[in-house]
Amino acid sequence: MNHPAVSVIVPAYNAEKYISENLQSLSHQTLKEIEVICVNDGSTDRTLSIMEQFSHRDIRFKIFSGRNAGYGAACNRGIANACGQYVAILESDDFCSPTFYEDLLTIALRENCDFVKSDFIMYWSQGKQEYVELVQSELYNKLFTPQTNLAPMLNAYPSHWSAIYNKNFLNTKNIRFLETRGASYQDTSFAIKVIMTAQKAFFVNKAYVRYRQHFGQSVQNAGNPLAICKEFAEVERHFPMTPELFATKFRRYMWNYKRLSETERPQFLECFRQEFRNTLSTFFDISSTSGLSNKERSKLMEVIT
Repeated sequence: MNHPAVSVIVPAYNAEKYISENLQSLSHQTLKEIEVICVNDGSTDRTLSIMEQFSHRDIRFKIFSGRNAGYGAACNRGIANACGQYVAILESDDFCSPTFYEDLLTIALRENCDFVKSDFIMYWSQGKQEYVELVQSELYNKLFTPQTNLAPMLNAYPSHWSAIYNKNFLNTKNIRFLETRGASYQDTSFAIKVIMTAQKAFFVNKAYVRYRQHFGQSVQNAGNPLAICKEFAEVERHFPMTPELFATKFRRYMWNYKRLSETERPQFLECFRQEFRNTLSTFFDISSTSGLSNKERSKLMEVIT
């Protein structure tokens, strides 16, 4: 195979139910200069066997297998072994349209983008679908710098799996996933670091990825209740607090709180309270939180008092 233009990373842990559909959609991509990096994260089911079936039929499929180290570590291992000019991540239970990577790569090369991102479709196996637009209409289909539209960028759905990223950009800015064991939300710091450092971005008002949802899936299955705190600690290690970042952090923390179980909420709420109390006392007063609505400010005061 010639040097790939796009490396697609598929991190997978016990994904035997859906990974065939995922890998099949990658094998049917119209972009032929592609490599598929299958990272088996210590699966105990047939995930590795299914990966091997694809790699035996198609030399573009490569397998990296090891002990279970978590989603962030699997993604980082894939990036480290990627040979493409651009890298992408497709989660193991999702699948994509045949022209996905060719369409995004065409734009990326034409505009010399740090990243190109598309809309996506929330997809339920039972047939329900919901189209998700990432940004407001005036930001689609043109080149721009994310920092010039920081609030809508930070509030957009992270969806790191509906994009391609220039690998040199990720390496130069040292953008990787946190490798917190047993944690959720490991796209949070990754997505924010991309937005805060990219100079050339392009959003496509078209959906290619089916982002699988599961009926009956517990919304309280949040993993480590403090995972989101670690993600924002990583963000704040790199960037100063701003009203836009403050508002984004508040909304993500509120969303996290709502999906936790009753037994997990007190621990997270204490972290929530302390962090925002400290931030307000150090950097802002309550009137400086310009990114929040009046209702959100009221809820924030309820949390910190």
